[in-house]
Amino acid sequence: MKIKIIDYVKWPVASSRFKAKEIIEQKNIDFSKDDIIFDFQNIEVASHSFVDELIGPYIQEIWKIPQNVKFKNCNEYVKDQIKFVITDRIKNPIYA
Repeated sequence: MKIKIIDYVKWPVASSRFKAKEIIEQKNIDFSKDDIIFDFQNIEVASHSFVDELIGPYIQEIWKIPQNVKFKNCNEYVKDQIKFVITDRIKNPIYA
């Protein structure tokens, strides 16, 4: 499943935790079953909160870097946010 982030945010900044959650719900993503490509083409900035809501709960659930989730067309800023979220969720789990 390929998800073009720009189709949901409509401008080059992905910054809302709520928008990320909306993407997951609208696409009915099942991280445990689906192969997912998040395409960040034309996205200049993705906030920590957006990326964290997009993939953070899944990383926390499996406690590792997800092999079935890929990121495409990420600029350096977006790559840094993704790396930070993955590292932070694995090293600093949030317990409910």
